[in-house]
Amino acid sequence: YVRFSKTLLEGFAQDRKVDVAKLQALVSAEGKRFDHTADPWKLPPGLDIIVGDVRGGGSSTTSMVRAVNAWRAEKGSEAAEVWNTLCQLSANVSEHVQALSTAAQSDREAYQSALGQWTSEAARQ
Repeated sequence: YVRFSKTLLEGFAQDRKVDVAKLQALVSAEGKRFDHTADPWKLPPGLDIIVGDVRGGGSSTTSMVRAVNAWRAEKGSEAAEVWNTLCQLSANVSEHVQALSTAAQSDREAYQSALGQWTSEAARQ
C-alpha cells in the first residue's frame, strides 16, 4: 500500500474548496513533486493473476490502512524491516513480470515454448 505524503497535499482543500491552480501545478510536468511513481506494466501472454478474498468478508481500505499504520507504529524497527522486505519483494515481482513481457515481445516463439514447458511441469506436480 502506498500513500503520498500528506505534506504534498496540504493547502489544496481549504473549507472544502479545492485550489485547482495549485493542484494543477503540483501534477504538471514542471511541478511533479509526488514522492511516489507507479510504472505501468502488463502481464505477458498466457499468464493470469487471480485475486481472492481469503476471509470471505471483503475489506475496508480505510480500516486496513489504519490497522497497518498502527502495527507499523507499535512495532517500530521490526515493522520497518518487514515493510522494507515486502516492498523489495514486490519490486522484484514487478521487475520479473516486465522481463517476461519483454521476452514475450522480443522472441515470441521461444517465450511460447518456455511457457508450454512451465505449464506442462506445473500440471505434472
